Amino acid sequence: MSVGTVTFATRAEAKGRGPVRPDGAHVCSGRAKELGCPSMGACVAPSPDEPARGWTLRRRSGWRRFLVALVVPLLSTTVACGRRSEGVVAPSGGGPVDADAAVAWVPWSRDAFDRARAEGRIVLVNVVASWCHFCHVMDERTYADPRVAALLREHFVAIRVDADARPDVAERYAAWGWPATGILTPTAEPVLELRGYQSPDRFLAILRDLVERKRTGRLRGRVEPPPTAPEDADLARIRQRAVARLDAFYDPDRIGWGRTEQRYPLADAVEHAFWRTELAGDAAWRGRALDTLEATSNLLDPVWGGLYQYSVGGVWTDPHFEKIARIQAGALRTFAWAYALTGQARWIERARRIVDYLRSFLLDPSGGFYTSQDADLRRMDGSTVPGARYYDLDDAGRRALGVPRIDKAMYADNNGEIVHALAVFYAASPTDRDALGLAARATDRLLAEHRDGDGLVRHAADDDGPVRYLRDQAAVGLALVQMFRVTGKARYLDEARRLADAAIDHLWDRGSGAFVANTPDPEAAGVLARPLRPVADNARMARFLLSLDEQLDHGEGSEQPYASVARAALRAVADPRMLAAEGKMIDTYVLAVEHAVREPAWLTVTGDPTDPRTRALHEAALRWFSARIVVERAPPGRWYPDSGAPAAYLCTRTACSPPMRDPAALRAGGTRFLGRTFGPGTGEGALAAGAEGRVPAARADRAR
Repeated sequence: MSVGTVTFATRAEAKGRGPVRPDGAHVCSGRAKELGCPSMGACVAPSPDEPARGWTLRRRSGWRRFLVALVVPLLSTTVACGRRSEGVVAPSGGGPVDADAAVAWVPWSRDAFDRARAEGRIVLVNVVASWCHFCHVMDERTYADPRVAALLREHFVAIRVDADARPDVAERYAAWGWPATGILTPTAEPVLELRGYQSPDRFLAILRDLVERKRTGRLRGRVEPPPTAPEDADLARIRQRAVARLDAFYDPDRIGWGRTEQRYPLADAVEHAFWRTELAGDAAWRGRALDTLEATSNLLDPVWGGLYQYSVGGVWTDPHFEKIARIQAGALRTFAWAYALTGQARWIERARRIVDYLRSFLLDPSGGFYTSQDADLRRMDGSTVPGARYYDLDDAGRRALGVPRIDKAMYADNNGEIVHALAVFYAASPTDRDALGLAARATDRLLAEHRDGDGLVRHAADDDGPVRYLRDQAAVGLALVQMFRVTGKARYLDEARRLADAAIDHLWDRGSGAFVANTPDPEAAGVLARPLRPVADNARMARFLLSLDEQLDHGEGSEQPYASVARAALRAVADPRMLAAEGKMIDTYVLAVEHAVREPAWLTVTGDPTDPRTRALHEAALRWFSARIVVERAPPGRWYPDSGAPAAYLCTRTACSPPMRDPAALRAGGTRFLGRTFGPGTGEGALAAGAEGRVPAARADRAR
C-alpha cells in the first residue's frame, strides 16, 4: 500500500507493529500518540515519555487547531540529521541541487539575529545531527522543495545548528527530537516548535500561516514562566520523590525504563538500580537492571561490535542502526558493572565488543574519539543502502558496499564519557590494560588540546569562540576523577580540581544555586541568549564535584566548596515542573541525588606502588564495585601506620577496619565491616542523620 509518495511493505505488519517503509522504518497510525508511537519522523534521542516535553503549541489553542488540521500520516522515529552548513546547502544525500530549490542556511551568529530584527524576518532554527536519518530525508524532500526554499528566502532567516556541536542549543530543543524546528519572532522570542520530519505540503502550510500572522500583526512570542526554587530543600525527601518518578517509568513487560514503543538504553537508570540494591537492600532492582541489560544486548552489532542507538516497536530487536559515542560509553560502563557484580563472563565479553568498536571505528590517530556513525550507507551518487539491509550483512558484504559515514568531530563531552567508561571497564577487568591505555591517551589529548587558559575545556579543540558548556566540564571532570581512582596519579586529581574551580567561577549561579548550561553567548539574541539551567547537566556536575570532594584529604584544615556547591545545584533544579519535564531521563538526576545522600566509605590501599602485592590489593579494591566505596591509594605511613607490608583499610566517617592484606578476602572482609557499620538499607544515612556538610575525618583519625 502507499501513503502519499511513500510505499510501504508488510514485514512489520506481520509482526503486529504497523507498516514499514523500504528502509525498515515503521510508520505509526493516526492513533500514534495514544499508542505511544514516536511521531513525525523525529530522531528522538531519546523520547522522554512525558507530555510535559511535548508540543509547546498546546498553550495556544489557535495554533493547535491549525496544526491539527494539517496532520498527515505520521512517520515513525528514525534518527538522522544534517550537518552544520553555511550558505547554500545541498541535500544531505550528496546529489546535485537546483539553486532555486536550495535553502540559504546561515550559521548561528549575531549577524543572523540582527538581520532578522532589522528586516522584520521570522527566525527559523533547524537543529540537526549528522547521524539523523530524518534530517537527511527532510533535506532531500522538504527543504529541496522550490516552494519551501522560496518562502524561506523571502520571509525568514534560516539558521542551521548541529546538535552535537552546540550542547546548549541541543538542550533547548531536545524535547522535539531531530530534526527540531524552532520558530521565533524577529526579536528571537519563541513562537512554536515542530517535532521531527515535516512533509513539504504540511511545512509549506505552516510557513505560509506564519507569514500571514506576521503580516497581520498576530505573530507573538510566548512567555515561559521562570523556574521556581523547590519548597522542600531536604535532599533525602527530594530523592524519594525523584526515585518514585523514575520507578513509574519501569516497564516489566517490555523490559526497561520507558512506557512508549521506543526502547532506549538508559545507563544511569541501570546503575542506579544497582546502587539501590546495595543501599536499600532491595534485590529486585538488581534483577531488573540485569534483565534490562540482557534486553539491551540485542542492540549489539554482531559483526563490528558497538551498540545501536535504540529500538522501536515496543521490542529490543528492531533497532535504529546509528551508533552514538555517548551510547557506547553508557553501555560499556553498565556492562562493566554487571560483570563486577555477577562475575559472569558474558558481561565482560559484551563490554569488550564495545571497546573493539571504539578502537576500530571511532578512534582518531591522535587518541581522541569521534562522535557517531550513520545508520545508513549514503553514497556519493545520492543512493542509499538502508541500515536494516546493510547491517544484516557480514563484514565482507558490508565493506564491499562501503562504510557508513563517521562524524569525525571530537567533542569534549563525548570523549570525557568514553574515558570515564574505559576507566570503569578497566576497574572491572584490570587485565584489559589496553583499555586504560586508550583512556590515558584520550585524557592527555583532552588536556593538551581542549583546555583553556581559564581552566575550562572547549567543546572542540579548534573552537575559538567564547562559549563554554557545562556538559563538557562535567564529563571531563568525572573522567579525571575516575582516572585518578584507577591509576593513583596525582596529576589527574590536580587537573580535576582546576576544572572544578573554573566551572564554579564561570558557570555557577550563586544566586539560584544552579549551574547554567553555558557561558554567555554574544552571538545569540532574545530567549536564546538566556542560559538554561539543565537538570541533567547540573546532576552530572554535582556528581563530578561530589566525587572530587570524596578523593580529597580534608584533614588539613582546608574547607573545600565542592560538596556544598553540588548539593546546592541539586536543590536548585528540583522544581517539580523541571523534574516532571525530564520524563524517564530523570535517571541522571536520581543517580546524582542518590550520590549526595548516601554515606561513603573509603577503601585505601597503602604500600610501595611497585610492589606486586600492593598492585594486587589495588586491583582487588577496584574490582569491588559499590555505591559507597571510594578507592584511593596512599604511601606507607601517610595516613595509616607503616606495618612493613601492603595493606588496605576501609573507613567510614567514624570507624576503620583492621588492615586487610589478602586480595582474595578483601571484598568479603570489607562487606562484613560495612554491614556492621551501616546495616542493611541505610543508603540515606548521611543526610537523614543530619550529616550534611561534614567532611571525612583526617586519615590519621580514621586509622585510630
